[in-house]
Order: sequence, then C-alpha cells, then structure tokens
Amino acid sequence: MLKFTRSTLLASAAIVALSPGAYAAEGLTLLNEMFAGDAKLTYGSVEEIDPSSFVLKDVKIDAPSGADIEMKELAVNGLKEADDRVIYDAIRATETKFVDEKRGSTAAIAVIETKLGDWPKILMKKDLTDEEKAKRVRFGSYNFSGIVGGTRDGNFTIDGVSLTDFDVPLRAGEMMASGTSGRFKMRSIDVANFTGTGKVASGRMGKFTLSGLDMPFGKGTSPLALFDTPLDMEIADVSVSVGGAEVFSMASTTTAVRKASDGESFTQESNIKDIRADLTKIPDPRAKAVLGQLGYEQLEMNMTGTGSYTPSTGVAALDNMNIKLKDMFDLDMAYALSGYTEEFMKRLQDQQAKDLSNPTSQVSPGVIALLSELDLNDFSLSLTDQSLTQRLLDFQGQQMGSTGDQLAASVPMFLGMGMASLGMPDLTDMVTKAVGTFVKDKGTLSVEAKPAAPVSVGSLIVTGQTNPKALPEMLNLQVKAK
Repeated sequence: MLKFTRSTLLASAAIVALSPGAYAAEGLTLLNEMFAGDAKLTYGSVEEIDPSSFVLKDVKIDAPSGADIEMKELAVNGLKEADDRVIYDAIRATETKFVDEKRGSTAAIAVIETKLGDWPKILMKKDLTDEEKAKRVRFGSYNFSGIVGGTRDGNFTIDGVSLTDFDVPLRAGEMMASGTSGRFKMRSIDVANFTGTGKVASGRMGKFTLSGLDMPFGKGTSPLALFDTPLDMEIADVSVSVGGAEVFSMASTTTAVRKASDGESFTQESNIKDIRADLTKIPDPRAKAVLGQLGYEQLEMNMTGTGSYTPSTGVAALDNMNIKLKDMFDLDMAYALSGYTEEFMKRLQDQQAKDLSNPTSQVSPGVIALLSELDLNDFSLSLTDQSLTQRLLDFQGQQMGSTGDQLAASVPMFLGMGMASLGMPDLTDMVTKAVGTFVKDKGTLSVEAKPAAPVSVGSLIVTGQTNPKALPEMLNLQVKAK
C-alpha cells in the first residue's frame, strides 16, 4: 500500500511539471528535485485549472524499481511549495492499475483520494542523510476504494481502505532497521470487505479497524510507549471456506488497551464472539469419527479476557479469561506474576533476538533462565461442565463394554492407583475426591495455587526436580469440586 502511495505522489507531482503557464517551470524543478529521474511519466492530455490545480489524463508511469502504473485521470488541487516541503489540498486518481511482472502481481484501484498532504521535496530521493530520513510525511486522510489484485497464487478484492492523520518519518523502515529513534503515528486505519481466493481455500474479512496508533521506535525505546495513548482494534465478519464450503467463521474480535488513572498501570480487555468451526470437515478420519460419536459436528466458542500490568512492580496479571464452548465446557483462568519489569522485558527481548540467529524448536536455556527469575503470586483454573463429561464417560464406557455411570464410579479408584507412585497421599486424596465428585455430579472442577508469599519460578523448577513432594505445600495447592 505504501508503494501505491509513493507512486501516486510521483504522478501528482508530475502534473505541476508538465502543465502550461508560469507555474510549470517551478513544478518541473520540483519534480526533478523530488524524483531525479526515478520514473518516466507520460500522459495523453493535461488541463490547468489554476496555478496550483491540474488534471492529467491517460497517465503512464514506468517505475524501474517497482510496478508500472496507469491512471485514467489524476487530478490535483492546491499543490504548492512551502520552504523545503510540498503541500496540497487534495489529489484524486481514478482507474489506477499496477503491474509488477517480476513478482507476478497485479492490482487495480477504482479511486485513490488523499487530502491535506504535507511532505518533503526529497520524498523520492534515493540517498538520504540521517537527518533527511527523519523528515515527516503527513496526510490528513488517504482513501482507496474498489481494490482488485492478484498474484500467481490467488486473487483478492477490498471494498475500501481509509487512513486518517498519517504522520511518519520519511524512511521509517530504514530507521527501525538501524535502531534510530523515531515515531510512527496514525489516528486510524479502516479496511472494509476483504476477500481472498487461493488454490485451496478462500476467505473473507468484513471489517478491520485500528485506532490510536502512536508508536515510538529505536534503541532504548520502551515497548510500553505504544500504549501511552488508547489503542483499539477490531476484526469482524471473518470466514474461511474450502471447496466452496464454509469451515470457519468468527463474528468479531476486539482488543482495547488503556493506561490506568494512576498514569502508570495498563489494562487490556479482549473479546472474541461467535467462533464456529465445522468439525465434519476435519481431515483426520479417526478424530472426525470420535467427534461424531460424541455428538459434535460444530464447535461454537466465545471468549472474554481482562489483564493488567504495572511496570514499577513488575506485576503482570491475567485477571480473568473465560472460554465458553457450547455443549462442552466453560474454562476460567487467572494468574499473577511479579518481577516482569521493563528491565526484565528488555533482557528477554535481547535473548529472544539472540536465539533467532540459531533457531530451534525448543525454548532456549537462556529464556528458561530468565523466566525462572519471575515470581508466581497466584494461579487458578476452573472447568465447568456443559455436557462434555457425560458424553466422554458414555463413549469410553461403551468402548469398555460398560456404561458411563459405571465408569464414573470407578474413576476415583483408577486415579488413586495412578497417583500412588507419587508418594503424596494428601494430594492424592484431595484430587481423587474432587474428581470423583466432578464426574458424578458434574458442576465445576477447580485448581488453585495461592502461596502465602510469591514463589519464584526458579525455585519451583528446582523443587520439582529435587523434592516434588514439597510442591503442593509450597504452592498451597487446592483442588476442589462444586
């Protein structure tokens, strides 16, 4: 999309250079300063409306380093120079086509419209100093409508993309890569009705919105600075189809991050609504058969979650996460960790960056060593049955030539026998009683760890290896059914 923006600006600036009148010489100078022959532009006709407003028709741009571009019409209004910058009131391009033969990609956009632009004359200059790279590129708004594109692997369409209050360094990507400090700001981005079709599957997203993006970057920049302003994201009306049949859908997912009233802590709230998955389309025939016997042809899920983080204390908490699987179970989880300070966060990021140079499928010893420095304040997990337990008992009982109720009655005995080798009779008694009650009466089964004082993850690891019998007391572990 930035490539489209860059090319559109190139064409709009070329209008000034190719228009008749006293302003033409100034515009040509501007064009040469900005693009220095980076692209060749031709056109069918040009109309000068006033000294700063022009219309160019049948535009062709040959961009050696990118896509070739054609536009039916390109109109500019209020294009002027101001010191070392170029400003404009509005630019509008119609029936724009992009062709990149090297990458095998094409795209067409019915209308591109941008308003209140303000960018440096060196926008397209190839070699920039660090100071020049940091110059700001600003747009009041940028809108794309009627987008159609494709690659060798598939095609896509988008009804519209809108950006507001876009304000970034001229070479933000290069600055990020080198660790140079800068700031990327955008009030909002909205994408409407994306559809994509590939060789195997097709998908749709009705809506994507992101607002409040204000992101500082560079060496030494706190990753938390991104959340100094309210940040909101929403994705809605998502679906995936295979062979013309829908296999997955989601009504919406939202995330909101806020800085608390104390000016230091952060809170996050996330919601996922109406996930549906067609279990009859699972490729594994054995899994599909088992799910069918359990009576599940479709998975339906909703999820909510809230969390908080206080940098000064390093307390990161999942206050509550609730997952509801229709006709299966409700799952609730919460925990709090301390020691997750900004300094710890930076060390963890450095370690992960180091691990990228030698990637493996396992968590590196360095990451494990860092995580062992954290403290566990508390943890809870509970499962509330919504018919899954009885279905599993009936299914397994049938496999064993018994009934679900008979199997439920024997679960405590089998569980007690399995845990006997642990040599922890108190824990075994607590678990077997709770699980026995749960499989008999259903309801809720919960596990809680509430140590008297925060316990380091490192000490838990060591105790688990040297004296595992001490863990239940160390954690004040409780297993209950109700």
